[in-house]
Amino acid sequence: MNTPETLTGRETMDSLKVHPDTVEHPRAMSLRLAIKEVSIAGDFAEFGVYKGRAAYRIESHMKGDRKLHLFDSFEGLPEDWTNNRKAGTFKLSPDEIPSFNPERVILHKGWFKDPCPPGRARPQRLSPSFTWSTRSSTSTISSAKARSCCSTNT
Repeated sequence: MNTPETLTGRETMDSLKVHPDTVEHPRAMSLRLAIKEVSIAGDFAEFGVYKGRAAYRIESHMKGDRKLHLFDSFEGLPEDWTNNRKAGTFKLSPDEIPSFNPERVILHKGWFKDPCPPGRARPQRLSPSFTWSTRSSTSTISSAKARSCCSTNT
């Protein structure tokens, strides 16, 4: 019989009474649970969209009249991020940019450092409870130190 000190990682996980999605798809489950906990009114935002996997999940779990604002240049990283994530990583061609339901999802294409273009509406009701950032990119890429595209601080 195995004691807690001799269990492998898989045996430990199997011994826990946890929903299987939490183990097999921890990011998806974390996202779903985070959205479920939001009680403050307002829209959602994601910074760093890439191919839209998280955005599709967020949209599928949104309730009511909330909208999802997506911010990305789709031109790749502006500078080296890590040894494996060089400038240009995550670049998509125009036909690779994901499409979403325009009634629920607003795509803001541009760089963090750029002010909102004339005529583009600024998100007015973002919920302070939920913003999603791909691997904390908004705090690790230097361009994020500047104003966000379409922020209220132009």
